[in-house]
Amino acid sequence: RGAHHAAERYALVHTAGAFSVFATDRDRQTAHDVANALQAHQGQICADLDCACEFEVAVRLYPDQASFDRHVPHMMGFYACSGDSIIHMVSPVNPSSQMDIPYESRILIAVHEYAHLVNNAINPDMPLWLNEGVAVFVGPHDVYEWVCHNRFPFDLAPAFHDLTTAYDQVPAADLFAYTAVDYLDAEFGRDTLNALIRSLERFEVVVGVSAAEFERGWRAYMKQEYRSSNDA
Repeated sequence: RGAHHAAERYALVHTAGAFSVFATDRDRQTAHDVANALQAHQGQICADLDCACEFEVAVRLYPDQASFDRHVPHMMGFYACSGDSIIHMVSPVNPSSQMDIPYESRILIAVHEYAHLVNNAINPDMPLWLNEGVAVFVGPHDVYEWVCHNRFPFDLAPAFHDLTTAYDQVPAADLFAYTAVDYLDAEFGRDTLNALIRSLERFEVVVGVSAAEFERGWRAYMKQEYRSSNDA
């Protein structure tokens, strides 16, 4: 045990703009890849969310899931998490047990977590469904796009009320949160989306329609824009 922990020595490996990545020696190249991906996507995310993003971010790469679980016990079993201007994640050299995606896509999980940090800087009280949906929408989302246009699970589509009030109980919640934000942006515009993420008022007040009207439009949008595997 002592030898294992002694080998886990973290150092500042790479800095790119606002991002500083701390990792063990074995993840030097990965640290560069993560920092460069974050810097490459930062400008667009901050522009999309109309945020100056005037904060620095530390990224901690853990060599494996067991190390992540030891250091971030409240998120045991997760691949990545973020908060207080820090991104914690399992080194992308390790496959994710939650998604079968290549190394290049695992690198981009850090960008998704950065979008969460921007969301939190804008409004720390943002509802979970909106925080998750926006983070997917403004971050890299090729996997979600592929699902939407090739194998969309229409049979799992939740009631909007359940998505907004019982997020953790909704199957594929992140996917449906993304589709709700996709619809919001397409139908009501980016200004409305940005107003919503900054608001503490009721959804209906900001968007201008009732939750029931929104749900009807959202379901029609999914039916029109997305495809199930049976549509091929």
